[in-house]
Amino acid sequence: MKKVIKKVMAVTSVCLFGIASGSFAATTVGGELDDGTMQVVKATTYTVGLGVAAVPQYEGSKDSKGAPVPFFRAQMASGQYLQLMGATLTANLVEGKTWQAGPLLRYRGERNPDDIDNDYVKHFTTKVDAAVELGAFVGFQENQWNARFEMAQDVGGGHEGLLATLSGGYTFLLSREVSLALNLSTTYASDNYMEAYFNTPTYNKAGAGIKDVSLAVIGRYRIDNNWGLMGAVRLTELTGDAADSPVVKNGGSSSQMLIGALVTYAF
Repeated sequence: MKKVIKKVMAVTSVCLFGIASGSFAATTVGGELDDGTMQVVKATTYTVGLGVAAVPQYEGSKDSKGAPVPFFRAQMASGQYLQLMGATLTANLVEGKTWQAGPLLRYRGERNPDDIDNDYVKHFTTKVDAAVELGAFVGFQENQWNARFEMAQDVGGGHEGLLATLSGGYTFLLSREVSLALNLSTTYASDNYMEAYFNTPTYNKAGAGIKDVSLAVIGRYRIDNNWGLMGAVRLTELTGDAADSPVVKNGGSSSQMLIGALVTYAF
């Protein structure tokens, strides 16, 4: 048991180091590469992975930049698991294959105007410190259908806001080796979050509400019993006060895209 714990801690530490050394873009990658479905195993299985993603420079940006995507999952036969995807750490504490629930921890890097290419946005945005979002999630899976709700509050003094995301989707099992999932999601953001990221010296109307809707396509390919490939494309449309913000309307785009891929190894 001690060896298992040490192995989990070692792999997780390496992944967290990769996140900490990344940019703002890297720290905003969460579960976009995960279709939310439960893995079925007969014994505890560990999976590690590393990939890259093209993500917006900031939320609302029309420019993209590269970001590393570390991955780690310890899956137990009972259905419980510990998973790190990008900068989001989750732990399912529920046994069984239908329901999942547990804590969630996410790191969101700082938004620094010096890292933004667009001169207009750079002039009108202020620095937002890194956030540590602590919360919980509950998920449901029946056959290839899945749904999930998560809520997290910043406890690190960054945006000091709350986020709540509702998502659901269906996974097409094209063959034993290939699956393709479609996921829809929407996110509610509190006043503090909206004010931190979308208000400017000339625009102070950003308030709590639904800030976006997203569609993600996630593909998985099992090369053999150990190696696998995972990829995703996520299209997000900012809505309401977020879309009306000058950092989006005048210097960015309400239409956001994430493209990512990673290689995994299970043992």
